[in-house]
Amino acid sequence: MGTSGFSAPILAKALVFLALAPGALGYAAPKEDSQLICRFKMFPPELAVEFNFHVKSQFRFPLKQFCDAPTGMHAEIRFEPVNHSPGKPSEWSHQVKWAPDERDCRKGNAILSYGIWTGVGQYRATWRFRDMLGRSCQGSHEFNVALSRSDREVAMSLPPGTILHTPIDLFHPEPGTDCSHLTEPRYVKVFINTDVMTRNGLLVETGAADLRPHLAALRRLARSEMFNRYSLVAFSFEEQGIVARQDFGETIDFRRLGESIDDRNLESLGSRLARRSSISFLTSLISVELLEGDLPDAMVFIGHDADVVPHGTRFSDFVVNRLHSIDAVFTFMTTDQYFPFRGVIGTLVHQMKGVEHTLREPKDIETAVDALEDLAIKSGLR
Repeated sequence: MGTSGFSAPILAKALVFLALAPGALGYAAPKEDSQLICRFKMFPPELAVEFNFHVKSQFRFPLKQFCDAPTGMHAEIRFEPVNHSPGKPSEWSHQVKWAPDERDCRKGNAILSYGIWTGVGQYRATWRFRDMLGRSCQGSHEFNVALSRSDREVAMSLPPGTILHTPIDLFHPEPGTDCSHLTEPRYVKVFINTDVMTRNGLLVETGAADLRPHLAALRRLARSEMFNRYSLVAFSFEEQGIVARQDFGETIDFRRLGESIDDRNLESLGSRLARRSSISFLTSLISVELLEGDLPDAMVFIGHDADVVPHGTRFSDFVVNRLHSIDAVFTFMTTDQYFPFRGVIGTLVHQMKGVEHTLREPKDIETAVDALEDLAIKSGLR
């Protein structure tokens, strides 16, 4: 790792963030013979929507011990599986440097935060810090990473004992699932609304990190044994345009999707449509997608809904009859976890006698895809 730098005024408030680590557990006391005082804290492992665990830890160093010392520390961190957990250890070292401020060096703490991503298993964290005066602080801590009873049916994306100390690429290729048991193509068309709302209901500029639940649901669909042909339309209600599009293929091109989201150029990636109501926009979008080519066996919508619609609002009989004619099943996986409401997508899916699931936790993605597969089987799809 490279050198990290920070200033003392910032240090007193929460200074070096290699991974953010909120929480409130007690600090482990340092060894009695440690010359350099540091206190360790580990937070409970969190199951992420990518179906792996994020484990966060934190070290606190009282600033007063650095007032009269040269600035800098060498850090060595190691995580390893223990107690017969499979997997390989992960370790790294780096230099930590800062510019002390005499006004603040007598109070506060320097904070170093680390994060790793793991599968289930038992692990040990070992650390050693040595400053420029040769003082050191070292210790170890064992911890267990396990699925809760309510999450035990979740299929993890990382094998047991796996340790990664860099975030997983959200757009890494998905090899797909062996669907050799299917005797003919089974088509699923996925519509992703890339608009993202805050807890206060305000639209924000979309980045890849904002779409983590959407991408996790899409990736879970790509692993389904019920479908073997995928088409994708990523769009924006707010900008009323197409962000990315993929015709039916055996896999979902996550790399291309990521590039399109990064570029966010609706002029070149899709038709720029005149401003209209959300119902009119969605009707046009779906109509264009069904004009030619293979027809889907399932239509899946992922993301936030748009516009609260008055009770009794319905799509036109022409649109509904057209959708009924393709004999597809409909599912809406909504990410409106703060204030769910019946909007444009929900109205369409309800009118098509489809199902709606709110994605609040990782297990909700598994539940939603399982329900889609059950619905497809009940409709006669085998």
